[in-house]
Amino acid sequence: MRFSAGGGASTRIDTVVTLDGAFNDGRVEGLTVPVAGQLDGGGGFAFNKGCVTASWRFFKAAGLRLGPARIPLCPTGPGLVYRQGSGPVLGGAEVRGPRFAGQLGQTPIAMAAANAHFTLGSPEFSARDVAVRLGTAASLSELDLATLDGRFSLRGAGGTFTGARGDIGNVPLLLSGGKGDWQVVDGKVLVTGGLTIADAAPLPRFYLLRADAVRLTLIDNQIAASAVLNDPETGTKVSDLSIAHNLRDGTGGAVVDVPAIRFDRSFQPEELTRLTTGVVALVDGVVTGRGNIRWNRDGVTSDGRFSTDDLDLAAAFGPVTGIKGTIEFNDLLGLQTAPGQSIDIAEINPGILVQDGKLSYQLLPGQRVRIEGARWPYAGGELLLEETILELGKPAPKKLTFRIVGMDAALFVEQFEFENIAATGTFDGVIPMIFDERGGRIVGGSLTSREGGGTLAYVGVLSDKALGTYGKLAFDALKSLRYTSMSVYLDGELDGEFLSRFTINGRNQSEKATGILKQITGLPFKFNIAIRGQFRALLATARSFNDPRDLIKQSLPVPIEGLPGTDPTVQTPESEKRP
Repeated sequence: MRFSAGGGASTRIDTVVTLDGAFNDGRVEGLTVPVAGQLDGGGGFAFNKGCVTASWRFFKAAGLRLGPARIPLCPTGPGLVYRQGSGPVLGGAEVRGPRFAGQLGQTPIAMAAANAHFTLGSPEFSARDVAVRLGTAASLSELDLATLDGRFSLRGAGGTFTGARGDIGNVPLLLSGGKGDWQVVDGKVLVTGGLTIADAAPLPRFYLLRADAVRLTLIDNQIAASAVLNDPETGTKVSDLSIAHNLRDGTGGAVVDVPAIRFDRSFQPEELTRLTTGVVALVDGVVTGRGNIRWNRDGVTSDGRFSTDDLDLAAAFGPVTGIKGTIEFNDLLGLQTAPGQSIDIAEINPGILVQDGKLSYQLLPGQRVRIEGARWPYAGGELLLEETILELGKPAPKKLTFRIVGMDAALFVEQFEFENIAATGTFDGVIPMIFDERGGRIVGGSLTSREGGGTLAYVGVLSDKALGTYGKLAFDALKSLRYTSMSVYLDGELDGEFLSRFTINGRNQSEKATGILKQITGLPFKFNIAIRGQFRALLATARSFNDPRDLIKQSLPVPIEGLPGTDPTVQTPESEKRP
């Protein structure tokens, strides 16, 4: 110790204190603190009124072991003042820019902060802008905290934190906005609270999720974490998440359990992920499943299995209802599958309603879908979708080619309830369709009757417009026509202008023909007919004559079936007859 005596503040004591020993469940070795004291105006000694640099060789507390460190200390408040007769007056100290390195349990740890504060004689402390790094460079977990407050106890230390963000090892998730409680006892860490989780991919596959009921433990190099993931806007539960990570070798895994996520008007897939935007909309149904993510120093692998029993949606090619199936991912994070995935589809309506179909597909890298094929029974024959690849990750035309095989003309007419048309015959054809931001359209579609032809009868009422002799003759011939060949050509927008062209070769075969028609019965006719109009509007109008429910539903704010006191059953004409 060095003394100097003089008047007032010139009386000084200068020394260095070095401590070794135990405290609570910890120990410090080589703790060196410079001490400088001088008389103050109150007749006492004030110590370390300026900043000093303390140091230690070794520090251990609550399972945390730190190696050599230098600690810049600056007094706050009165610092340490001793007055004869009244004893010490304790203030506090600020640690500016501390940096530490050591081990937490068996895990390498490095810590830094903008500053830390403590009060002399008190177990409480606080720190701001804290950075914690756990593990090695090959498997590094990063955690940054805006604030960290706590206190030491006989068992260890604990407190609260805010503004947490970072990541865990090779887990492809980013954590932010965390706050909660922390505790370190015997080298075991427990963290509880809530935070926000985001996808670490450069192009995120899902939007921010709120993780509630977060619980994280670190024991013997093993991180275990669990949370409930919710949509932050609607509060919809998305999944349960559990994570296990070994800090020693960088291996671990995560399980994303989806017990049942409900899509309806209040929550749509596009609120969860950007990948469905522009692909599907108005999704209604429940999806269940589980995803698994595994990682090590060589990389990340993942898989998953998700199912639905009854899902409805709207796609670019029209409404789809009653989707049922299971998808198995061999790369969940990359959204890829093996070939041979399949779903059953109750109804799909790209302009013409088809039911009870099965579609096979594969998800390819780059957000592409390979349609392996699809098949629907249709009007006594089949509707087939040829193999194609669809780009889902970017705006691009989606080309679908449908083939019609063995369509029965009589069943087709019956399906649409065209009461003024009767037809027989079997048709095959191809319908190329393109869907883009403008909607859907048929380009170069054609249907051709099979050998043997069939019959066609148009019994509609003609308008008063003057058709002329030959015009009336043509319509009379159509009242009973035996055709040897018929071709139908289709082009146009499904929601706009549409052109249908018919080429028919046949003979009138009416047994009740009179007048000029009787004289030409049996002679060959060739018809070239063009019909231009709104495709879906024409079909809807034809059906509405006999079943107006669709038109009524479009005008109601809620489904007609949901209105109290209503019966959606359409009364048949026969029930109106009186005896």
